[in-house]
Amino acid sequence: MAWINEMLARIESIDVEQICEDTFNANAEIAKELNIEQLERGEGSKTYMPDYSNTSVNMFGKPRGGIRLYETGDFYKGINFEAVSGVVHAYSTDDKSDMLETEYSNAQPLGLSSDSIIEMNKVNQPTMVEFVNEVLHL
Repeated sequence: MAWINEMLARIESIDVEQICEDTFNANAEIAKELNIEQLERGEGSKTYMPDYSNTSVNMFGKPRGGIRLYETGDFYKGINFEAVSGVVHAYSTDDKSDMLETEYSNAQPLGLSSDSIIEMNKVNQPTMVEFVNEVLHL
């Protein structure tokens, strides 16, 4: 009976919000990779990016389809994710980030699409189990 009471106390001590934040932050690099993969397909977090203009395609060699926001690589390199106080923040340290976020606000280039969220959850689930097991001493 003592073991059951000890286990119940451990379960009650679980800080779910903190476990969720720790889980996400442990896998934040994967969120970055998923966001970059989306952008490489011309996909923002909410919808596809607007298509490159014919001029961009014909004169500047851009690929047909959605804008990819990759010119120098600084925007992609600067992408970061962080969970703080129950909120996931996606941002880029590139100095063009605010302008790009405003310009393409309908597509929302920073963040994960629903498909990427599903992939992220597949990664987060075993990490979360590990963190909970640590708290429960399993």
